[in-house]
Amino acid sequence: MWRGYTYSENNGMYYCSSKSAIGCTAQYLLIPTRKGKHLVMYRGYTYSETHGTYYCSSKTSIGCTARIKLTKNGGIQIISEEHSHSPPNYIKTTNGNYIRV
Repeated sequence: MWRGYTYSENNGMYYCSSKSAIGCTAQYLLIPTRKGKHLVMYRGYTYSETHGTYYCSSKTSIGCTARIKLTKNGGIQIISEEHSHSPPNYIKTTNGNYIRV
């Protein structure tokens, strides 16, 4: 369970557990941070949560304004999907961790 929603994991991707019951189509990758939180990777871009809204992880460094929210049924609500940069590159280590390169 994450943020009140349940997900099933398949090859490193997390899928909303309510997919068959209510048609939830959320698919994200949760990347743990050193601070004990998670980044949400959605469509190749990473987002960090502030007060219920997930802002592009490049918001502070380059001013990207893309942001998303999670809906009540665990889906993704896109508020602004325009990024001012290419998606970040991550590699998955043998122990399952993700490292930005």
